[in-house]
Amino acid sequence: ANNSWMSGTGNTPKTNNSAIDEPKTLSIGQTLVRKLLKTITRYSDANSLDRQNEIREFLAPIERRCQLRNEKAALQQLLPAYAGYTISLMTGNPLPLLIGAAALTQPDPMMDENSNVSGFR
Repeated sequence: ANNSWMSGTGNTPKTNNSAIDEPKTLSIGQTLVRKLLKTITRYSDANSLDRQNEIREFLAPIERRCQLRNEKAALQQLLPAYAGYTISLMTGNPLPLLIGAAALTQPDPMMDENSNVSGFR
């Protein structure tokens, strides 16, 4: 057991902690939003404005756009189920209903975006 790193020679064991040593890299969008929010905060402080109101005003269009995208995605996900239900009622065959219901079991495509937008609030 060679413990040269304990002998005081200055040799320390090499660690592989690159995640600790380097700062976390952010995406372009995250960096842009952080800088914009800092600018809005500085502007509101310099002009004696309500900081929360200014940020809410800045993020409102983003939240509206996300809500519209959610509604569109929900409609696209529900449409096969409604079509299958209608065809099953018209034909008396349960197979289209089952195929349409299978579309409802797929994961929510907007889940990541919703988690990002919920972080705004």
